[in-house]
Amino acid sequence: MNSHIVFLLLKLKNAALYKKEVVIIDFKQDYIPILQLLYKEGYIQTFLVTKENTKNKFTITIYLRYIYNIFALSNLKLLSKQSCVRTITYKQLSCNIYDIRKTFFIITNKGLQTQTTCKLNQLGGRLFFMC
Repeated sequence: MNSHIVFLLLKLKNAALYKKEVVIIDFKQDYIPILQLLYKEGYIQTFLVTKENTKNKFTITIYLRYIYNIFALSNLKLLSKQSCVRTITYKQLSCNIYDIRKTFFIITNKGLQTQTTCKLNQLGGRLFFMC
């Protein structure tokens, strides 16, 4: 598990605690798949990759989504750590043992996916975080 990705998730959650609408972070290629998945699932409004004119430095501007004045990622919880990795099989996913109102993000051999796409593709993997 990459510590940069954990940093991104914690930065988004901390921004929500302070009721920020926009978060600007330095560009890392690892952030793009997670931001695309968060956008697809409706947890962020949008994100933009911009280049600063003075330097060859790229930044990512993330616009957070609030629903009825509550941040969409307010229930974000990291499930796996480097010291404690939690795995889930396709059989466990298909039994619906987890709460259906929450979205689980799972690291599979095909990349980061949600529980619904893992069910469709019959995949298991490491639980990463939930919202």
